[in-house]
Amino acid sequence: MINGTQAAKIGTGLLVLAVAGAAGYGSYDHQVALATANGWQGLAADVFPVMPDGAMVTGGVALLLPRTTLNTRTWARLLTSSGLAVTMYANIVSGLPYGTDGMILAAVPALFLFLSTEALFRIIRDLTRKTGQRATPGVLARFLAWNRKRSQAKARRTRDAAKRLQVARTKTQQTYAYDTHPSTATRVTAN
Repeated sequence: MINGTQAAKIGTGLLVLAVAGAAGYGSYDHQVALATANGWQGLAADVFPVMPDGAMVTGGVALLLPRTTLNTRTWARLLTSSGLAVTMYANIVSGLPYGTDGMILAAVPALFLFLSTEALFRIIRDLTRKTGQRATPGVLARFLAWNRKRSQAKARRTRDAAKRLQVARTKTQQTYAYDTHPSTATRVTAN
């Protein structure tokens, strides 16, 4: 059952998704025009915008994954920021013939695409944290759960081995007693 807060977040997410779609279309159009002006033709020019915009989206999705390592998060941020840089550059350059106002206006779709996708990813992350669900595909979630259980079992085995070693040392110390010098050790049974 969805409560009021979750319904509001879902509605906000849909609105943000619509803004991202409109901004993505504007950004796409600018990048295709730039690619065509620089000699790209046909399908190559049409798919060019998928690279930087896709990099932004892929980086955002990678940041959604639970318990990602620092290395993964660094690469995801690099992917997102490089996608944003290329998208902003392509959009600003497409507004160059129209002066400063044209460059600023041309940058707006790329900026709003980035901001709206980031907002959407944060909404998804908040929704999944509140409901206890994960924002990951089933196979990946099962692998992460298996890996976590494996790590916990290894830590438990290590703790148990350390306890057994401590018990063995204590028994050894109780079994042997020393006179004044270790070379004259005599065996004493523990009481």
